[in-house]
Amino acid sequence: MASTIRRRVSAAAAARYHLRAALVLRHAEGSVTITVGDEVVELVPGQHAFGPRNIPHRFDVGPDGARMLWVLTPGGFEDFVEEASVPAETLTVPPADLAPPDGVEEIVRKYGNELL
Repeated sequence: MASTIRRRVSAAAAARYHLRAALVLRHAEGSVTITVGDEVVELVPGQHAFGPRNIPHRFDVGPDGARMLWVLTPGGFEDFVEEASVPAETLTVPPADLAPPDGVEEIVRKYGNELL
């Protein structure tokens, strides 16, 4: 699965790991700090990061927001994203108070992921 991700200003993702997929992230614009295991790196546009399966990782978006390209292998992560997402009402970055659907923890585990 490959996807361009645009994150709102000062957003943070929960620490997680993937049991089935590895993640390659290319930072395109804005500011983002990624933590993989115990290593913390502030990426600049054009840099890459790798999140191996079974290693906890997270990212924090800075005050400029961020745009990233994610590639997860093997495929199938897109099915998780579709099931765990709420359809957009407009073509804008979602509001900060938008909550995931009920039962998202079960969906996360169903697709071989764990939130920490």
